[in-house]
Amino acid sequence: MKDIAQSMIVTGDRCFAALNTFVDRQLIALYFDLKKAEFVDAVPTLPGASALLMAAGPGAQMALSAIERGSGPIRLKPIALVDLRARKIERMLPGQALGIASMAWSPNGQWLASGASSEQPHDPHPIRIWDVVNGREKLAVSGAYSPVSSVAWHPTLPIFVTKGAKGTGALGSAVRLWSAVDGRLIFEYLTSGQAIVSEVSFHPLTGQLLLTADNALHLFDILQ
Repeated sequence: MKDIAQSMIVTGDRCFAALNTFVDRQLIALYFDLKKAEFVDAVPTLPGASALLMAAGPGAQMALSAIERGSGPIRLKPIALVDLRARKIERMLPGQALGIASMAWSPNGQWLASGASSEQPHDPHPIRIWDVVNGREKLAVSGAYSPVSSVAWHPTLPIFVTKGAKGTGALGSAVRLWSAVDGRLIFEYLTSGQAIVSEVSFHPLTGQLLLTADNALHLFDILQ
């Protein structure tokens, strides 16, 4: 290998790990069986891809989306749902135009959230929810929120959080809480000035919203 791995994930059942790297200038995904401690398979990605976004799902599932070099024509960047145990792509989702910056599986494994990677030209639906069972789009959120660099699900409720642009043309970050049922905006946090949110997540036990911004940790009781 001529380049180190770009990223690595471990599947929900803790049985498999996947990483992507370059071999002979070709970006590929490598899969490993953690219980047997052995290499499983290597799958090439889209030609010309410069990066590979991966998201661990329930069991031995994972989602893959390739990021391509250059400007090129605007087209949908698909999402591949892969079953590592069966060593095959279970389903292809249409994806989003301009590429995808973030993905996350819902805790029940039924939905996948994706966030657009670019703001120019503007993606009219930068946040989308996919039904991974039938491969259809369940929900699309409209607005100037891209790039959406992070998305995470509440541990028990059908709500999710995104980290993206303020949507006003101002610099800095915005954290928004959404309903996965109807796309309703539940809560919004805008950083002061040009401050950037570095991390956003939910507490796995209490469901409280956690984010780091302005050199501080912020905690929100979203259900109160």
